[in-house]
Amino acid sequence: DMSTSPRRPGDTQAGPCPACGEIREARTGTAGRITLSYLTNCACRRQAIADFDRAQSEMRFRDRCARFAVAFGDAIRPMAGKSLANFERRTGAVEAADDARRFVANLPERLSQGEGLVFSGLPGTGKTHLATAIASSCWALDRVVIHVSVQPLLERFKILWGDGTALNKLHRALATVDLLVLDDIGQEVNAAREASSLFGVLDSRYDKRRSTILTTNLDATQFREHYGAAIVSRLRERAQWTALTADDYRPSLRREW
Repeated sequence: DMSTSPRRPGDTQAGPCPACGEIREARTGTAGRITLSYLTNCACRRQAIADFDRAQSEMRFRDRCARFAVAFGDAIRPMAGKSLANFERRTGAVEAADDARRFVANLPERLSQGEGLVFSGLPGTGKTHLATAIASSCWALDRVVIHVSVQPLLERFKILWGDGTALNKLHRALATVDLLVLDDIGQEVNAAREASSLFGVLDSRYDKRRSTILTTNLDATQFREHYGAAIVSRLRERAQWTALTADDYRPSLRREW
């Protein structure tokens, strides 16, 4: 109980705490057939309990990161440099930015329900920036994120294809991580067998209610033609499709060639 604690040796007197001055009251209670006497917690005792709980939570978070890192290496890391605050709200990107803000505003519930987003648009419209910003918000809540581009991921599936143990470990990490961000889905080349593993991951995340963020250069029609009705049906149930039609921001960052 955060407001009370059993008496300890030398902790038998009700009255003001010598450290913070808050009054501690003597009370009794029962736990089954056992009668306990205790003092209510003062401010410094409540703070000590909160600090201990926070330290335990951080330790569990680090342990989870370490377990996922065994299977996925450097994709397990906090994102930096891209946030919703520094996203340029250009014409054609405002609606997507607002969708991302609404998603983050209620992030714990979104994650618990396995909801997601699909950012669609041509290169340079800001899809990856928004996906990264959401990932950063998840890290701030001590949620583990895997953020990876699809083509390198499929290459990893290909390398591990003959190693069932390693492949299963990779699949398990992708299927269970709190948030999976798949960048540039739809750009994979000559990887039909490996793509079937990716579809298996998406299917498992659907069953387990795990949130997934996708970015793609495909529009909705192209996406359905590329992946088929089954995958699209699962995504439509849990993920919101949002299209970016902004101009490519990258040419503005460099001189004309």
